[in-house]
Amino acid sequence: MVAEPERNGPADRLERLEQRVNEMAQRQEQLMQRLGTQREGQAPMAGPGREDFRPPRALPDRTGMGQPMPPAGAPALADFPAPAGPAAAVPEQLVRLGRDITNARVLAVMSRVPRHEFVPERLRAEAYTDHPLPIGHGQTISQPYIVAFMTEQLEPKPTDRVLEIGTGSGYQAAVLAGLVAQVYTIEIIEELAERAAADLKRLGYTNAHVRAGDGCQGWAEAAPFDAIIITCAPERVPQPLIG
Repeated sequence: MVAEPERNGPADRLERLEQRVNEMAQRQEQLMQRLGTQREGQAPMAGPGREDFRPPRALPDRTGMGQPMPPAGAPALADFPAPAGPAAAVPEQLVRLGRDITNARVLAVMSRVPRHEFVPERLRAEAYTDHPLPIGHGQTISQPYIVAFMTEQLEPKPTDRVLEIGTGSGYQAAVLAGLVAQVYTIEIIEELAERAAADLKRLGYTNAHVRAGDGCQGWAEAAPFDAIIITCAPERVPQPLIG
């Protein structure tokens, strides 16, 4: 029996990565279905947040190109709040057996980003549990492990410019903003784009730029990018992103 040659070219690695992303998306959808079944008939949970979750509907410059570019390089970790409260415990979920997130910078940022600020107020009591939560329009905020795993796969560098397809709540963009120089993120659902842009601005993530539109078309004005992360679940990688 002749052994098949190892498939390790760029196209093969991309295919394997697509398969892993699709598998994670399927698992996340299954978790959401189970979560919805458990909640059926329950009253909304009270959360610990003090502010109204819904921010003003004003959307900052949609292209993200109207403001002067900040200096190159990711913000220093010292620019973010020190680990405190439930967020500080997130890395413990990420390093346990079977998870094995090892990138120290990723773990540090995951402990600082306030996930409860990106979920509806009635669900804030669940913000730091390791499962997805609904954010409206049939969409979810991914569980912390998925965000950390995909971020680690990018091997983010402080000087990188990253394009994200599928802003959702803005949580992934906030994590990336603490690791790279610039984040450009596109969300097809306008209301989610508006909400994420307002939350990112309110929380001080000035190097995260939000656009409402079809992410499959990319963001030509800001290209090229050092990395692209697709947080939605297309059947295949859109050609404009790699062309």
